[in-house]
Amino acid sequence: MLSTALLAVIFGGAAALIVARQRVQGTTLIAPWRWTLGAFAATAGVELLVIWQAVADPAAVAALRYGARMLLLCPAISLLGVKRPQDGPWNFIVLSLWGVLALPAAESLLLNTGQPLEIAGFFSWFALALLLVSLFNTLPTRHWLPALAAAGGQAVLLGEYLPVPLPKTAILNVTTGLGLLAAAALLYALQRPRKLAPSLDLLWLDFRDSFGLLWGLRIQERIQAAAKMYSWPVALHWSGWKTSNGAPLQDLPDAQRQELLATFRGLLRRFVSNEWIDSRLDSSDTNPQR
Repeated sequence: MLSTALLAVIFGGAAALIVARQRVQGTTLIAPWRWTLGAFAATAGVELLVIWQAVADPAAVAALRYGARMLLLCPAISLLGVKRPQDGPWNFIVLSLWGVLALPAAESLLLNTGQPLEIAGFFSWFALALLLVSLFNTLPTRHWLPALAAAGGQAVLLGEYLPVPLPKTAILNVTTGLGLLAAAALLYALQRPRKLAPSLDLLWLDFRDSFGLLWGLRIQERIQAAAKMYSWPVALHWSGWKTSNGAPLQDLPDAQRQELLATFRGLLRRFVSNEWIDSRLDSSDTNPQR
């Protein structure tokens, strides 16, 4: 019964992640999506090996589980480096960090065969820090519900490795953990587009929701610096664009508006394609550089 439920969760989660790919099309978020898919597949694959009794040694099972579940932290690390042009090479850094995190598993498999896997100190606290960073990066966006589900799934699957460990993971907890991850992917994939007319506000809000708090604050900082330098009477808030006198952005002088749009587009082009940007802009918004 449990194996049937686990199989349903695995295939459902994989399908949801494949559907979710369309949400990151045209952005550098394709790399975190790949890490997420790989982590889900690896974690599920180890459990299938256990169910099918392909791996019987308890020490080997513990090491494989630990190595696979450390991959669950990689999407959060990957997200930190999604700005072009370093987004490609950053994947090697993510892989290297996973290698460091997975060292206890490698040692257990290669050097201390039969010895129980012990996780403490740096590995536990680093895992907890990444879990919290990933959660708080997404909570201020409209994807807060998938973020909570994903954090819950990660906490269940990584619970025994955290500084204050949760009870040892049994097959039921594995199904729960993977089920929460699958639910997060499904919620993300099926979330409806924002009901807002194409505009600079829609462009900002979709970027903010896609890339989260850390990159959103970075873009805000760059826009505020540009506004101060060029004396634009605008500010970019978390909720959208505001002018100093409360007038709509459309009332700005055309030259000033085009400068603002060109600067904003230039910043976002480090993360998304021109097509992604244009699909969220009003037809009257043109790019003077194109």
